[in-house]
Amino acid sequence: KSNSTKAAESSKADLQHWLNSALKGAVTGSPGAALIEVDTNWDGTVNAADMTNTALFGMGANAATAVVTQYIAARTGGAGMNGVETSPWAGMGGNAAGLALFRVGALAACPNPAAPGPQAQVELSPATATTIAVRATDNGPGGSLPASCAMLMCTVVSSE
Repeated sequence: KSNSTKAAESSKADLQHWLNSALKGAVTGSPGAALIEVDTNWDGTVNAADMTNTALFGMGANAATAVVTQYIAARTGGAGMNGVETSPWAGMGGNAAGLALFRVGALAACPNPAAPGPQAQVELSPATATTIAVRATDNGPGGSLPASCAMLMCTVVSSE
């Protein structure tokens, strides 16, 4: 459970930086639009192979959608420094062997009372144009009872 919680928690800072960069790219020709500020291919370095802020913003209808789309592609596409990042419960409790750790969701806000999302994954949802909901869900008691999975954490990340 701690691996999923840590992945969700650590993604919050990344997502905020990515949102801020994507918003700079919303206005083509602005001073920050042509900058490359985040590791959009997840290879461990920010370099010319990464997207400009304008290119990042162009990945979706708004900053949050663009960031969720590219962040998940970078983390689960297999070309990043860690290859495909799979769920700690991949291959257990009915989960596919290659179950991706991150997936796109459709939350508008964190559920109250707590409600699990997709089992054994971290769900990223463009909640508004500039906010992203992050929800981690386990795979149930003992790691193999998906009918009893629980939400580990949920938070909303916003741009600065």
